Amino acid sequence: MLWRLTECLAYLLLACVVWWLMSMGFWGKLALLVLGSVALVVALYYYFQLMSMPWDEWDEMHDDDK
Repeated sequence: MLWRLTECLAYLLLACVVWWLMSMGFWGKLALLVLGSVALVVALYYYFQLMSMPWDEWDEMHDDDK
């Protein structure tokens, strides 16, 4: 329950920061664009790192079910 509350507060804080940046005019929108682009690149980097890892542990777990 506490984890859900913390997660909701984090999303609310993120929404407030985005709203504040959008209200700052051109420079706020530019900063939001740059931060969003950096976040997307970092997320894609970690996604591809995760997907390129070997799945040996998963295959061994799957073989144990037989």
